[in-house]
Amino acid sequence: MFVFILRRIILSIPIFFGVTLITFFLIYIAPGDYFDYMKLDNSYNPETIAKIKSDYKLDEPFYTQYFSWLNNIVSFDLGYSFSRKAKVSSIITTYIFNTFLLASSSIIVIWVISIILGVLCSYYRETWIDKTFSVLSYMGITIPGFLLSLLLLYIVFYLKILPLNGMVSTGYEDLTLLEKIFDILKHMVIPVTVISIMGVASYQRVLRSNMLDELNKQYILSARSRGVGEKRILFKHALRNALNPLITKFGHDFASLLGGVAVIEIVCNWPGIGKITLDAMIKQDIFLSLGGIIISSMFLIVGNIISDILLSQVNPKIRFN
Repeated sequence: MFVFILRRIILSIPIFFGVTLITFFLIYIAPGDYFDYMKLDNSYNPETIAKIKSDYKLDEPFYTQYFSWLNNIVSFDLGYSFSRKAKVSSIITTYIFNTFLLASSSIIVIWVISIILGVLCSYYRETWIDKTFSVLSYMGITIPGFLLSLLLLYIVFYLKILPLNGMVSTGYEDLTLLEKIFDILKHMVIPVTVISIMGVASYQRVLRSNMLDELNKQYILSARSRGVGEKRILFKHALRNALNPLITKFGHDFASLLGGVAVIEIVCNWPGIGKITLDAMIKQDIFLSLGGIIISSMFLIVGNIISDILLSQVNPKIRFN
């Protein structure tokens, strides 16, 4: 296992650098830069702007800028955010937990509900239960996340039952620990609901299809002929094998989820890494943009490794060579 993980990390290094190189190049060739915003601010004179460019080698050719940035990465220096006037590492550290909290909570909800609905629909296949959830899953896939977010926000605004946006309420610092946790949970309801609806719609359909395939295989028929109970067949045999493709998909989806919640973060004003990365790219804050891309790339690499490890635990036949 250790050798497998080490090999995967080594193979991921060129991918990582390829992503950073492409991102750096796209930001470099984009017209204008953040210093155009500085020129509009009277507190920055041309000499100050020229000195900042020189300090960060942003007045050098592309390859010099890129390799200078790479050299700083080795010492875990992600650069300086001009738009937020802080180190990129400190900004990412502040906001990454918020995104991880949102994504991990959504993943738990997605998997729990998807397993329940997938098993339920496969057991009651072609009944009104199966058909109802099939229609709902198609609706969940087709409705855009931002539109669903706006719809839920409108409902919440009309009913006045939950906070509309943000992560905490005014006066959060004065609350007790339990009240703080409850306050964050209230703010999480809308974004987690939106992400979960889209995720469950996809996972439930895949799991239902896998369960039906497994239930029609010979080993299931043999188990039934031996008098094995239906619950044991469903959960111990069919479900365990039906989960394998979903677990393989988990690493990709979790990494994509961490990057894909940006739209939900923007609509719901959730202070996450996706929101600040998108804002940095719009403002052409080069180092903060690259910092966000690095984090997304690392999540993808780690997510794929985790999915392989989980798959080996679910299916003992899998061996790492």
